[in-house]
Amino acid sequence: MRILILLLAITFFAGCKTNPYKQAEEKVKKFFVEYETIDVSKAVDNLYSENKWSHTIDSAINNLKSQLNLIRGQVGEYNGYELITEKKVGDCFLQLSYIVKYDRMPIRFSFQFYKPKSDWIIYNFKFDTDVSEEMDKSSVLYFMDLDK
Repeated sequence: MRILILLLAITFFAGCKTNPYKQAEEKVKKFFVEYETIDVSKAVDNLYSENKWSHTIDSAINNLKSQLNLIRGQVGEYNGYELITEKKVGDCFLQLSYIVKYDRMPIRFSFQFYKPKSDWIIYNFKFDTDVSEEMDKSSVLYFMDLDK
């Protein structure tokens, strides 16, 4: 009986430690591997490949790939990425934002995932160069005494 209780407890606690967002995080890791080693366009195509609705935004995806290829050619060598923020809405919507390090400047990549059933699919992917401006804004609010 004690062994059964112990096994149930181990199973319960092991289940509690599983990351429900791991599938989405793995898709981002795969994207960055392909982004670095294969091709920008191929990485974006593969990111959207499991979303059966992506064909409805083909022109937006192609525009995104063109802009990403253009800016990548202007910022120097790619030097990796780091997670900035992870935002969740319930158990079905997740945004992962990363700082992507280049020789000239950082770029933020934001991946939004949606889980309508059992699998995470890419909902939106975007990038921007406003990291410095947002740091300035957030530091002003950080140092303000809002209790006065």
